[in-house]
Parts: sequence; structure tokens; C-alpha cells
Amino acid sequence: MKQFLFRSLILALGYVCCASTVEAQSFSKAYKRYYLKQNYEAATPVFQRYRHHPKLGPAAIFLIDKMALRSERSLSGLLLLNNDLIRADSAWRTLSRRNRKRLLRKYGTDTLAMADLRMQAQGWAMAGVRSSGSIAALDSLLADWKHPIPSLQTELDSTHYQVVNAQLRSVDYQTMTAIVHRHLGWVYPANYRLSRQMYNQLWPAFQQQYTLCEWNKYVKDHPSSFVARDCWQEEVRQLLCRRELAPMLDFESNNQWTVMETVLLNAIFSLEDQDAAIGLTPAQYAVLQDLRQRATLREQLRTGKARRDTTAMLENALYYISRYAPRYSAFRLLEETLQFCTVEELYGSATRLLTDARPYFPDTLPKGCASNFDYQVRAKPFIDGLLPIFQKHDPEIKETYLETINTEGHDETNPVLDTAQTVLYFASSRRADNQAGMDVFCSRKGTAGWSSPECIESLSCPGDQIPLSLTADGKTMLLQSNGALYLSRQKSGVWSAPVPIALSGLGLIGKAVLSADGATMILEGAYTAGGVLDAPDMDLFISRRAADGHWSEPQGLGSDINTDGNEGNPFLSADGRKLYFTSTEYPGLGQSDVFVSERHGNDWILDWSRPLNMGKHINGIHSHNGFGHVSPDGKRMFFARYGRDQEKANIWMLEIEN
Repeated sequence: MKQFLFRSLILALGYVCCASTVEAQSFSKAYKRYYLKQNYEAATPVFQRYRHHPKLGPAAIFLIDKMALRSERSLSGLLLLNNDLIRADSAWRTLSRRNRKRLLRKYGTDTLAMADLRMQAQGWAMAGVRSSGSIAALDSLLADWKHPIPSLQTELDSTHYQVVNAQLRSVDYQTMTAIVHRHLGWVYPANYRLSRQMYNQLWPAFQQQYTLCEWNKYVKDHPSSFVARDCWQEEVRQLLCRRELAPMLDFESNNQWTVMETVLLNAIFSLEDQDAAIGLTPAQYAVLQDLRQRATLREQLRTGKARRDTTAMLENALYYISRYAPRYSAFRLLEETLQFCTVEELYGSATRLLTDARPYFPDTLPKGCASNFDYQVRAKPFIDGLLPIFQKHDPEIKETYLETINTEGHDETNPVLDTAQTVLYFASSRRADNQAGMDVFCSRKGTAGWSSPECIESLSCPGDQIPLSLTADGKTMLLQSNGALYLSRQKSGVWSAPVPIALSGLGLIGKAVLSADGATMILEGAYTAGGVLDAPDMDLFISRRAADGHWSEPQGLGSDINTDGNEGNPFLSADGRKLYFTSTEYPGLGQSDVFVSERHGNDWILDWSRPLNMGKHINGIHSHNGFGHVSPDGKRMFFARYGRDQEKANIWMLEIEN
């Protein structure tokens, strides 16, 4: 037993002596015995003791970080390494020239070696951020990466662009908010449409991740949003937090102006399943019944069941409007009822609805609240603009689906016809004979109808080739390709390869149309391509071809044509005196309607008449994309009708009957 204890004591003393020897190792011995022999586990604790050494500190940090970089790939770890090396480099520069030479000679440590190591750490960090595609990771990289290596700046910018643009379709509220607040400058112009869509989805995204009781966070994050601008947003938020039906009904009864009314109504209906209606006063219950009736009517309008009793539909709509206008819920019900009447061609009911509802929208804003949306002051102009459209007697129309031209599930659009209306050009994609993207197809009308379309190979280049217009002789075609305008000439029945038209002064160019002689062009465009959050303001412009073939800088048409809304899809009559186009601003039935204006003088800019809506039989409740061709007598139109998804279209012919 004594012998065993003695041997144990000797072993213990040996271990202590060995440990003391390791602790007592000098920096140079640890470098030679451990580091150079790749025994990094033993070298690291020795070097750690020298991190703050006045002479050896920079070398210690450099070697520690060099060993760590062999396995470290986490973003946080790489950023710590980078900042650690910055401190080491700063300390190295304070050393005497003699000591700097010594560290370089003995341990390979100098500012270039540390910069090389930082470059490796930063490269791995950027690779990790790109791989994750995370905005949060990108923010960490940018926040902690104080001094990027200059030679890596291009790669850092590329990483920034890549991550931001890849996340523009994100539905995560935090990601979307981070992009809006910190990264909008890194959105590619080609993706501005996506960034605008993302911005419009901020509020729905917030509701998916947070309760409405927490919307003060949304107000803080987005102080210029419609939620933050509502003068009663805090009162409504408190009601949503309390989740008591009676106070909500009282607020709905007394407040006509809050833009959060829709949110409040949704909350009211969410409480009905909890027997929350018990104990309501007669006045509160009456409000609840009115809201229920409105919800039932909206469902009937949506499903078409309202057609079973259109008289009751109209009376119920007017009842709610008379009691709750100018609240947004009343204005929205007015819009939905009008849409139903338009689809069902109940023009008399629409006229009565507008006439009787008009007095209930007084065009006033709430006192002491200038920040709310102003739909109230737009309600009466909306009604006054629509009334003449419904009251006017329009000739009947006949619509014909061009069965031979269209294909199931494919896209046929932009019909362009010759003067005789016997040759039809159009753009199509996803057909069996497509070359690439949108190609140009041609069909001819014979005694048996339209022939099977054929792809015009000379006009079907990479990208989207879209026919826009023909001259009267049918020998010159105007096309659009990837945001630019082109011309093609026909010789001996063969179309030449399209040649781009050089136009200056516009940041964005859309569709266009040529005059019969090909010397004048009306085009849609905008001075800028729009911003990362602001859509471009599309207007109609005119350009003329000089004798040498060059086109003049486009000039905007007068204020009788262009508005604060979007004007586009131009078509000129054969004599150049009538201009058909679409607008989102003039009073109309849908999101955009077709209008016609006449030129009474020789001035192509100022001599246009006030545009007239083409009528309720032509314009519907959805966006109209204009006419691709109108016959010389104005009685026959060809146009593309898009589905609800706005993705696929088919070509139709419309005939105005006397």
C-alpha cells in the first residue's frame, strides 16, 4: 500500500512538473516545438498568454487567428477574427522598426501577412453570406466589417447586390423591412417592379407574423405608412388589444374617418363565435346587424347570387351607404355593387345607385386630421365621372373569339393588321413552333377564315419580339423588343431583320404606333424608368422621322391627353385624326379604360379634343390593354383579352353594331 501511494505521488509530481513546463514555455519554443509541428492544440494556450505582450502580441494574435481560420466558418467567428487582426495590425505598426523586422523574420508576421489572413477571413465570410442568402447575415457582415480589404470591395458589392435582389420576393416581415430601410440602393433597376410589389406587401406580411395589438411596432418601423398616418390608429389598436365587441361597435358607430375601419370590421366578425354579442345595447346590436347584412351582400355580389333579386341587392346597398357613408366600408360597397352591375349589364341599377349615393359623400375631410387618406374627397368626382358612362346609350357590340389564331394555354397578344384586314400579325409564346420568347406569327384571311398561323423566322430573334404597327402599304413594321423599338422592312415578301430606332430623352419606352405614312410615331413612355418604390409615370409622346431617317426627341402630348395617371397603348386611325389609348386617370369602369380623342387641327401636340370613354360595352371592370387595330371606319377592333392572372391572353375581334 505504501509503495502504491509513493508511486502515485511520483506520478502526480511528474504531471505537475510537466504542466509547469508547458506553462513556462517561451513564445519562441512554443512556435518551434508546437506550431511548426502543427500541434496547434498545445501552441494555442501558450500564444494566448502573449496576446497583450508589448513586443510579441501582434505575432501571437496573428498565429492564433491563422490556426483558428483552418476550421472557423461561422460568420460571427470570422468577423471576430477579422477585427482581431485589425487590432493586431494596429499594434504591429506601433512597434519599433527593429521589432517589426524581428517578428517578420522569426514568425512571418507583418502587415501584409495579416492583410492576407484578413482577406481569407473576409472571403469566407462573404461566401457564407451568399450561401445563406440572409439579409440578417448581410447586416451582420456590414455592421461588423469595419475595414474591408480594398481589393475585396467589388466582391463585397456583388454579395450585397446578390443577397438583396434574391430576397425581393421574401414574405418575411423583418427581411422586407430591412430591405426598405437599409438596402434599397442595392436593388437592380430591372427589379424595381419587385421592390415596389414587396413594399406594398409590408402590411400583410406584418399581420402574418404579429398580432394587430402589436401594430405600434409597424408604426415605428414605417412612420409614413397608412397605418401610422391614421389619426385614430392608437384608439383602434387599443380596441383590438381589448378584444371586446361592444367598444368596437361604439367606435364604428361614432367614427366616420379612420382608414383602419377594414381591420376593425374583421376583428368584429372574429368575435362573433365567442358569444360576444350577449349584453349588447340595442344600438350596438343594430350596428352589428348592419355589418352582417353588408357582409352577406358582398358575398352575394362576389358569387353572383345577387342576380336572384337585383332589386333587393340595390336597396340593401343603398341602405348601408345611407347609414355609413362616407366611411370607407360604404365607398367600397358602392364600388363592388357597381362592378356587379357592370358585369351583369344592369346599367339602370348602376345609374340609380350612383345618383342616390352621391349626397352621402360630402367631399370633406375630418377636422383636425390632415394625414388620413383622402378617398372621401375623391368619391364625388368618381361618381360624377361614371354617371355619364352609364347614362349614355351605346351601340351594341359583337365579340368574336378568333379560334384559329388562339391556342389553349398559350399566349397570343398584340394583334396588328394590314389596311385590308386580311393579314394578321401577332406575338405568341409557348407555341410548338416558337423560336424563343415571344415570336411574331402571321395568319391570312381567306374564304374559309383565318389560316393556321406561321412563325416569321426573320422577326423571331432571341428575346421578345412584339409587333406594334404597320404602315398603310404594309411594307414597314414597328416592333418592340426588350424595352426598345425596332423597324423591319418587307421586300419581295420577306421581312428584314429588325433595326433599332434611336430615341433620346426618355428613360422608359413602351408600345408605339406609326402613322399611315410611317413619318410620325405616337409612343408610350416615361422620363424616368421609375424608382425603387415609385412606379414610372407613363404618358403619350410624339416623335417624327426626319428626311435622313432619324427620329426626333419625343415630346409629350398636351394636358388634354396626359394626366397624373398612366396613359398608354396608343393606336392611330388610318387618317391620323383619331387617337385611341388607355388611361388610369380619366373616369372609367375598370383599372384602365380605352378612350378616344380627335385631332381637330394640324398640331399633333395641342389640337386633341377631351378624350371620351369608349363606353360600357367595350370597357369592363378590369384593366384594358387597348386596341391593336381599328378598321378605317372605326367599326371593327382587334384586341387581346387577358385572364385574371394577366399572364395569358387571347385575340378577339369586336364589331360595333348600329
